Amino acid sequence: MFVVDGDALVEHIINKVVKLNSKSKENKNTTAVTYIAPVVFIYLLEIFLTQLSNAGGRFDIIFFGLESICSFRHQFMSENNSLVRRILKAHLQHMPKITVRSFNVLSDTGNLDIVEFVKTSRPAFVLTDDMRSLIVAKFLAVKTPVAFFANDIFASNSKILVAFVCVPPDTLTLAAEQHLAAHAEYFTKLVQLFSFHEQQQQQQQISEASLSLLPIQSYLLSARDVLATQTILKILKSSKATEKISNVFCFLLHIAALPFIPLSERVFSNTIVAPQILEFLSELYTSARFAFESIDWNHTTREFADLIDPRLFVYLTENTEFASKCLQTTAVATRMESLCRTCNILQRLPDFVAKWSSTASQSPLQPQQQQQVQEKSVALLAYSNPLLNDKLPKISNTSRAEPENFGFGTIAHYETQHWHSRSPLGNIKSSSSALDKGKKGRFSQKGKQVHAHWISVYAASLTGAKGGILVRRVITVNNSKCITAAQSDPTANKTDWSGHQKSGSKKQSKKDAIKEQNTLSKNDGKETAARTRMQTIFVEAEIGTVFRCTKKSLEVLTDTLISMMVADRKAQLSKIEAKIPDFMKLYGDITIVVREIQVMKLRLAMEGYFLACACRDDDSKMSFATVTFLCATALISSMHQNCASLRGSITDDYTVIAEICGLALEVLGLVSVIEKELEVLLTATVTKKEYELPFKIKMPKFSVKKTVGCSPAEFQLRYCGYDMERTLDSKPDPRVDFEPDGWQRQILDCIDKQESVLVVAPTSAGKTFCSFYAMEQVLRLGDDGVIVYIAPTKALVNQVAAEVEARFSKNYSYPGKSVWAILTRDYRIHSPLHCQILVTVPAMLQIMLLQSNVAGSWIPRIKRVIFDEIHCIGELDGGVVWEQLLLMVPCPILALSATVGNVDELGHWLANIQSSQGNTMKIIRHKTRYSDLRKYMYLPRLSKTGEIQTESLMSMEPFKHVHPFSALMYGSATIVDDLELEPVDMIPVSDLMVKYSSPRYPAPTPYGKFFGDDSVIKRRDTQRYSDHLKEILSKWMDQVDHRDPSSPFFKLISQLAGALPNEMEKFDKSLAIPSSNDQEYWLAGIPTLVKDMDVNGLLPGLFFCYSRDMNNLLLKSVLKTLETAEVNFKTTDAAHLRKVEQWKKQKEQATNDAKFQEKENKAAAAGKRGKGKEKDDKDDDSIQYNPQKDTFDPDAPLDQYSYANKKCGLTMKDIEEEISGLFDIPDYYIEALKRGVCVHHAGMNRMYLQLVERWFRKGWLRVVFCTGTLALGINMPATSSIFVGDSVFLTALNFRQAAGRAGRRGFDVKGNVIFFGLALNKIYALLTSKLPNLRASFPISTTFVLRLHMLLTCKESQTVGSKMINSILSLNRFTTSSSEEPFKGEVAHFLRASIEYLRDSSFLTSNGTPINLAGLAAHLYFTEPSNFLFCKLVKSTVLFAICSNFNTSPKSTCETLVHVISSLFCRKRILPTVKALRHQENIKKSPSMVYLPPLPEHVQAAIEDEERRTVKIYTRYVTAYALSNRLPEDVRLPFSGLHVGAPSENSDGGNVAGADKNSTVINILRSQNQLQYPRHVARSAFIALLGVGDNFQTIQEMAETLRPGLVLETSTIPSFTEFIENDDDNNDSGTSTGSVVLNAFILDFYKHGQVQALDKDNMIRAGEIWTLLNDFWLVLKAIRASVEVLLLAARNVKMDNDDGVEKNDEDDDDDSLEANQRNFDSGSRVLGVGNGFWQDDVIFKTASGKRGVTVDGRMKPFESDAPGLWQLYCTLHMVQITFAEKFVKVFA
Repeated sequence: MFVVDGDALVEHIINKVVKLNSKSKENKNTTAVTYIAPVVFIYLLEIFLTQLSNAGGRFDIIFFGLESICSFRHQFMSENNSLVRRILKAHLQHMPKITVRSFNVLSDTGNLDIVEFVKTSRPAFVLTDDMRSLIVAKFLAVKTPVAFFANDIFASNSKILVAFVCVPPDTLTLAAEQHLAAHAEYFTKLVQLFSFHEQQQQQQQISEASLSLLPIQSYLLSARDVLATQTILKILKSSKATEKISNVFCFLLHIAALPFIPLSERVFSNTIVAPQILEFLSELYTSARFAFESIDWNHTTREFADLIDPRLFVYLTENTEFASKCLQTTAVATRMESLCRTCNILQRLPDFVAKWSSTASQSPLQPQQQQQVQEKSVALLAYSNPLLNDKLPKISNTSRAEPENFGFGTIAHYETQHWHSRSPLGNIKSSSSALDKGKKGRFSQKGKQVHAHWISVYAASLTGAKGGILVRRVITVNNSKCITAAQSDPTANKTDWSGHQKSGSKKQSKKDAIKEQNTLSKNDGKETAARTRMQTIFVEAEIGTVFRCTKKSLEVLTDTLISMMVADRKAQLSKIEAKIPDFMKLYGDITIVVREIQVMKLRLAMEGYFLACACRDDDSKMSFATVTFLCATALISSMHQNCASLRGSITDDYTVIAEICGLALEVLGLVSVIEKELEVLLTATVTKKEYELPFKIKMPKFSVKKTVGCSPAEFQLRYCGYDMERTLDSKPDPRVDFEPDGWQRQILDCIDKQESVLVVAPTSAGKTFCSFYAMEQVLRLGDDGVIVYIAPTKALVNQVAAEVEARFSKNYSYPGKSVWAILTRDYRIHSPLHCQILVTVPAMLQIMLLQSNVAGSWIPRIKRVIFDEIHCIGELDGGVVWEQLLLMVPCPILALSATVGNVDELGHWLANIQSSQGNTMKIIRHKTRYSDLRKYMYLPRLSKTGEIQTESLMSMEPFKHVHPFSALMYGSATIVDDLELEPVDMIPVSDLMVKYSSPRYPAPTPYGKFFGDDSVIKRRDTQRYSDHLKEILSKWMDQVDHRDPSSPFFKLISQLAGALPNEMEKFDKSLAIPSSNDQEYWLAGIPTLVKDMDVNGLLPGLFFCYSRDMNNLLLKSVLKTLETAEVNFKTTDAAHLRKVEQWKKQKEQATNDAKFQEKENKAAAAGKRGKGKEKDDKDDDSIQYNPQKDTFDPDAPLDQYSYANKKCGLTMKDIEEEISGLFDIPDYYIEALKRGVCVHHAGMNRMYLQLVERWFRKGWLRVVFCTGTLALGINMPATSSIFVGDSVFLTALNFRQAAGRAGRRGFDVKGNVIFFGLALNKIYALLTSKLPNLRASFPISTTFVLRLHMLLTCKESQTVGSKMINSILSLNRFTTSSSEEPFKGEVAHFLRASIEYLRDSSFLTSNGTPINLAGLAAHLYFTEPSNFLFCKLVKSTVLFAICSNFNTSPKSTCETLVHVISSLFCRKRILPTVKALRHQENIKKSPSMVYLPPLPEHVQAAIEDEERRTVKIYTRYVTAYALSNRLPEDVRLPFSGLHVGAPSENSDGGNVAGADKNSTVINILRSQNQLQYPRHVARSAFIALLGVGDNFQTIQEMAETLRPGLVLETSTIPSFTEFIENDDDNNDSGTSTGSVVLNAFILDFYKHGQVQALDKDNMIRAGEIWTLLNDFWLVLKAIRASVEVLLLAARNVKMDNDDGVEKNDEDDDDDSLEANQRNFDSGSRVLGVGNGFWQDDVIFKTASGKRGVTVDGRMKPFESDAPGLWQLYCTLHMVQITFAEKFVKVFA
């Protein structure tokens, strides 16, 4: 939930309407009606609310008191705006869907109310105006993020784009005070105005009271009539009321007629208004404003939408004939009479009726010449494509003349190269060697080999489902059908899907019998080895003789000795536990030995239990009891299962062990949970009686005093929760190498049936395995099938490819094939067209699917596409690509996610898509995490002065437990599905609910009764009880008074929260660091947090902070603390100093010995060595130094000042070797790596990130500071997830993604979630917030339509393209956000509109063939609409003009071109608030200009011309569509659904007495020839009330104001409004918008190449600089490649026109375009060509030998080349060289 500033919202709506009204003036010299009908404002307000709602917004609207604190943009407040503010506020307050609140921020009480509201409601952020610094400061002071909205807040129909405040609150507070001081005079006047208003209200109390006593008829219960009569009564009491009586009657008549006139009939043109009418309107609005506040609206209909229509009123004053005829209608006359009676002027009405009639007869109205409505449809351009004709909406007229072609004639689209490089487009029929032709240079192959090597190294660190290293298997083709669950009988004789032979049940042969005997002999030897290893483990654990736990033996021991013995038992158990995993890997199948180890654990635990009882150590006592219980129940359960399989006959070892376990449980008082199974074992038939334990064990007799002291159910919940059996219907399955749960087997079944499946399961639940099962299936079915794995990030791409490398290997019968390939925008490994498993990112798969010469042959080979992290479809950047891929892929899909809020809705939508493609879709949802998550709030210990103490203790005291249900304390929190309870948390919930229960608050079933005392509780049992508790608690929360402090619910939650809220408050008051300086607190506390986690066993941990810069600072803080403490230790610790001194002596002696030996060797070689000079080593008493044995390094980090795990298998030598391979990494990162600390975010290079991921998995790294990108599926299992500090990016979705990294399946049974630096209400909000509903975007764009036509044009891909079109058009609307039935055919409607734009822009011919600049626009698809604007600048020769001076002024020409390109493609805005806080003096000293200057005038003029042309194109289309199709009636408000006006067809105006029945108010208006003037066909009737007609000014205005049935998605239409400067755009409200301020970081870097300046002066975050510059680099490469193709194509056209007069000198016999291409390929290439700038695919050298480009690396000019195009090419070439040199220098 977020908050919308109501005052800012109202002002935003008013400004939009005023701007629309100013544009509607046909003549600037005409005095248009400045008073606007409130329904226009309300319509736009509801449009805004509808957009917020469609985007999934949950919001409250808050008004902050007096209007005087609205932003000071308006230097006056007109009566119109003042009244409208009240109407809009009242309309919002009376809408049932909206919650409206009010605070007075100028009062102390109001400020306290805000604090309380934030505390209880926990808004995610406040959406306000960027000029309202006072409101910004108020909310930042209570740590609530603030966001600004503008006209482009809605990035699409389901996305909200806002700018958040990132400046300190102190700065904003100062700015607010300065702002108020600057407008003090205006502020005072406004306050006086409202004081005067209050005085007026007091003076008029008597008259208003008497007015309220007047009889009010039922027809006056409407808000319109009440306000009108109250207003007129005020006017009539004023001076000169007699002079105004005529206008009063006209006003009342317009009120009487409004209910009978449809909106579409109330559209009047702008006319000159008489001054006396304007004066009356001014007084009318002033009176209405005061009357509005005095009316009790509870006695009215509260419909405020259509209170007044000033244009209809003006029309009545000017057209007395119309007024006279209106009064002749029965209904209008009746209402008019009632209104006049209420206003006490009924007696004067006949006189004015007679006057109007006489005036109309004496001077009959001359009907104003109506604008002729063209009966024929508006003409569109002709278009006919057989694949699309029957799918597009019908337009009656398509006879418009063809647009003008490009200057070189119609150039057919021709592409032979990838968009991002000079490499040729591949073809599936060609071999991989052909694909890589020209790229097999030494550097290219070396780069690929290095990357492939890193993939192999990375793969070696990955682990499987059981936590072990992956084992690579060689896959062989198996054409047999897959094994299904029904066929997976382990006794059957068959081969499983993994290629492993299963034993059969047929009669055993002699050969098999011999083999079996040999196996048994081997097993006997293995058992002997296992027992030997077991004894070794016991010896290493220092286990002594058995201790007899008798009363006499304990009495002779002192408490100190007993405590030491307790500690010994703990240590022995820990050592055994540490050895068990390795033992199980070697001897896990030797069951008896494994049991004996468990019995030894039980013996040690029982000894420790009695010792702990003796010394009254309750914690140790229960710890030993837990081990005893778990060992005993596990042994009995496993033996009982085996006994059942052996049909009741067992060996004597079962009996011996069962007796020991039973006695142990009896001592604890817990034997009842396993009594039945124990009885079966003790009464079973024993077939062998020779077993003895290999060690002695003595169990004491049962004693009541030694029981655990609680019921079995409570004991298990409190102490055994993390060790409960967690399997969920797990069974062996030959298809996988582990026992999958039931829901996992369902996934396998779906894959086997070739069905599509959506899997939604929590992180760590175990859903990723199915991806590799699907991959193996495709590999085994043949060599041609392809499976595509789509990952959202390159880091995940690398990980998945590495895991494929670690799992699978396959031998192919012909070269060029590979098991896997990687394809990203930066690099590729192996050929993507000749692999079977393609791992890629969404954008690259989209390119391949839309690549015409690939799609036709490659797409049919795709067997399945895996969409990992499918929730990324809801992202603003890139989400639409996911949606397009889901529509385009024709095969089954496997969609995976852990964080989808609306699973059923998404599944239904995917099922519809898959059904249209002939596939079946299944939804598999699993809600239970495998491991529990325990939440903590970390509060560091403080000194008396409030400083954070740095000493760490082995204590969890600073980690305050956060009970999940305590998060329900504040606000409107609800119990979400994943608000899970740990077993131990269920005990207080159950006890307290029973304690506080009442008739209205029912009690749950107590846990003792629910579980009973006769069974071992499993995790699925606790899950059922958790659901039971949540169900009962939900009933409590349904009570109206459940949040009352005296209610049982509030008491329960308060008890569960404990003292944590008070501790937090006390901590904040005691902390020496100011509460406003959060970052200082984070940096000061993080070293202590890490240290406390280390000593308490909570590492390794992932520390999530959603700021790259802050992550770097956190790392520095921890590193500095470690280094400082280490230096202090090394310089003061005597033992260490002695060790260093000894090391120095040893090293000095070794040096001397080496010198002596060298001298001796030389002497021996010269034959000069004498007998007397021989040295007897035996008599040498000097210190011997052996560098091979001595590992001491005085400069190496000490273990106590490092968090690295030295036992992980990595040595310091390994560390140094790998670190030496890192380049351009700051020293502090290197030093941190040595100490086990690192960062992980997108700002770091790939080599560093992969090293971090590998070392973390190995265990060396244990502290990782990271952003949310690490949470997207990266395999880095951690014990704890820590959230450091608050952020606007820390949402419910990101929280669940990141928290799920802790306690992953196969590694942990418990994870820890720790909060540090977050407010308690934010923590509670994260725990109780629902996952956001997934909201996709509109799936197609204009560029996408162009690319589809490229696919349809190619014969090889026509079939595939046609299927894509059918899939795209199969659904009405591709978004999960629409709650209403969407407009049918919306996609087809948009498709036809896009075709019209592409046709008019000369991108398509009449049959849909791409031509001219289509390739350039398609290459830059990811930059829309900038790509179309750049094409416009090329077409209009504007860029040619810029580049015409290249030969004379190359530097300035290149800089101008960079200025233009960066303005189009790299727009980064600077908010006015941020600019106001910048110091201009500092900017002047910077090498950066910081603010991008305006574009050249001729460029700006071309942009404005293109915007006007685009608006005309779409205006023409929507008009043609509206005239060709029947559209729904436009009479309802979009959000509330309120009906406004009369129905447009049959009005209920009543009949004129004695006249024809059709003589209604509508017919009267029609008779006056005012209908549809000005003409509006496509425009909404609500907006047409402004008199604007269909004269749209911008695309955004068009999209927002179209009538129902006409839907255009703003984000998918190439609108260029944002590129147009608005320096002089001062609207009527006094608002000066000013030009958009852009950051000049691209142009600045191009000039000076200084990254530091971009960070400091351009305000670009250091972690984003590389990404932003690389984005520009990609755009630059795409533009240059496209211009080259265009230049070659233009040459081809010219040669065709000239009969080939001009030919290539090197290929005289071939003047084709291919020849020109070959000539170009033979020349020097440009930097960055190939598949990646950083991957050394192609490396070039300048004359100086550095990376770069040769100066002559251009195509050779032709005499026939157009000068402008050639100069553009040359300028782009030079820009690319210059930028690359700076880019490489900084980021190589």
